[in-house]
Amino acid sequence: MLDGSTLGKFRLHGPDALKALQRVFISDMSKLKQGRIKYSAMCNDDGCVIDDGVVVKQGENDYYFTTSSGRAGQTVEWIRYHTRYDGWDFAIVNLTDAMGVINLSGPNSRKVLEKVVDIDISNEAFGYSEYKTFKIQDTIPARAMRLGFVGELSYELHVPSSYMKAVWLMLKEAGKEFNILNFGVEAQNVLRMEKCHIILGMESEQRTNLLDVGLGFLWDRKKTEAKTVGAVALRQAENDQTRLKLVGFKMENNGRAPRDGALIVDDKVRGYIATARDSFSLKEAVGMALVEAPLSKIGTRLTIFEDECGDERIYGKVVAMPFYDPEGKRMKI
Repeated sequence: MLDGSTLGKFRLHGPDALKALQRVFISDMSKLKQGRIKYSAMCNDDGCVIDDGVVVKQGENDYYFTTSSGRAGQTVEWIRYHTRYDGWDFAIVNLTDAMGVINLSGPNSRKVLEKVVDIDISNEAFGYSEYKTFKIQDTIPARAMRLGFVGELSYELHVPSSYMKAVWLMLKEAGKEFNILNFGVEAQNVLRMEKCHIILGMESEQRTNLLDVGLGFLWDRKKTEAKTVGAVALRQAENDQTRLKLVGFKMENNGRAPRDGALIVDDKVRGYIATARDSFSLKEAVGMALVEAPLSKIGTRLTIFEDECGDERIYGKVVAMPFYDPEGKRMKI
């Protein structure tokens, strides 16, 4: 279990709620079906990714969505700013402090959760990328999203903040027979990195746009009438081969993981390490790096410089992403 309560949580509702979502999210939210989850991102006017999260359609003209923790305090004003001249009829409620989040992950997470809920949560009844509401111990209302950020079977449980401690203790008790443990953000960081699930601010920076970090599949190019923030800049940058690209790499000769932020060089700086760790699952060092486009091809050798190592260089090789369970079978079981 991990406490993810710092995530931004919002309700957006009203006759023009969909129009507001279409303006700020890069995906086509009109395709979102009730009871399903849609992962998407927000860009600024330069096409640079500023936030990502999931959106749920709760009912007609009624949406619930999450943002990263860093944007929890800014999202309401961001949406208001970008819809200020349209006269649209919608309301947005910041539920970040009102709702807590528990991420229950791992191969036994379904066995733990089914002990405390009042509905069928089998894979057939509650599949990957679906959303459900139910009660915990017949009392506590919960919203559940079946996600897979850490690459395993996982449930993100949203409950009223005042019930967080009670739910946490209930799950701890239900998971005793499976030796349930708490995990923190660094364990989450390694697990999500093995799957090449990015964290904005680690695999992105102020120069990188949606396409650079491999999230171009989120962009709906046909949604021109929405005047989506960042779409014009993305069209202009789509064929630009001078931009940084996010790549996965493994270290040569079973070498150690380089430090985050270490430079990739030849006769000049060509990029840098975004995140690298020694992987427990793979038994080797892997990571992701932002590099100039010519270095992004599979098999390219990367020369890595760390200032504390003097003139010594270490080497990695660009490989396909993700590194682990590429078909996503573990999170869809």
